[in-house]
Amino acid sequence: MRVAYACSKIGLFDVADQYLKEVEFSFPENKKAHPEFAAFLRKNTEIALDSFELSDDQNVPREILSKAETDLIRAEEILSNSLERNHRQFAVTKKEIARLKILMGLNENALKEISSALKVLSPNVSRHLKADFSLIRSDAEKELGLNMAQEWSLNEAETIYRETFGANHPMVLFTLQKLCTRYLDLEDRKKAYEYFEASEKACEVLKTNLREQLDSCHGDFLKNYNIYTHPIVKRQQLLAKRITHNQGVW
Repeated sequence: MRVAYACSKIGLFDVADQYLKEVEFSFPENKKAHPEFAAFLRKNTEIALDSFELSDDQNVPREILSKAETDLIRAEEILSNSLERNHRQFAVTKKEIARLKILMGLNENALKEISSALKVLSPNVSRHLKADFSLIRSDAEKELGLNMAQEWSLNEAETIYRETFGANHPMVLFTLQKLCTRYLDLEDRKKAYEYFEASEKACEVLKTNLREQLDSCHGDFLKNYNIYTHPIVKRQQLLAKRITHNQGVW
C-alpha cells in the first residue's frame, strides 16, 4: 500500500493501480471486516480520486464514482463495528467521502461530511489533517459560490501547511496553485500573479528536490521517470499557460 501511495503522489497512477490490485488479491478473506481492510478501501479510493482531481479531469467515469461510493460506505461500516466514532480513521474516511461528493456535484453534502468529521476529531489530531479538510472545504465552497469562505479556507490551509511542513512543501505549493486559480477565476490579475510567482518558486524547489532524489536512486524503478509527469508540476505548467493567456487578454 505504501509503495502504491508513493507512486500515486509522483503521478505513476498506472503503477499504483497494479500494486493496489496485488494488495486486494492477497488480502485474507477473514480480515475483510478488520480496520486494515477499511484503510485499504479508503486509500484505494483516495488514489483513484487523486488521479482525476490533480489532473483537473472533469469527466470522471460513472463506474469509478460508483465503486468509490461503495468502497467508502463499506469502509465506514467496518469502522463503525470496530472503532470509536472519534477515531482518526473515521475522519480520514469522511475526508474522502467529501471529495467524492464534490466530484459528484453534491457540494452541500460535502460540506456536511466535513463538518461531521471535524466534530469527531480529537483535539490532539495532526494539524495537517485539519488543513486537508480546509483544502477540500474550499473546493465545495468554490462550487457553491461562497467566495469569501473559500478564501478563508485556502488561507487557513496554507498557514497550517507552512507552519507544519515548511514554506516549500508540496502541499503549500498545491494550496498556492489553488489560490492562484481562485484569483484567476475572479479576474483579479494582481493577486493571481502574486500567487503564481510564489507557486513558481516553490515548484522550482520541488523539481530540484525531485532531480536530486532521482540522481541518488540506483535502482531501475525510476530510471525513466520524467519529473514533468508529477501531478503538481504538471498543474504548474497548466497554470503558467493560463497566466500567459490571461496576460495577453489584459
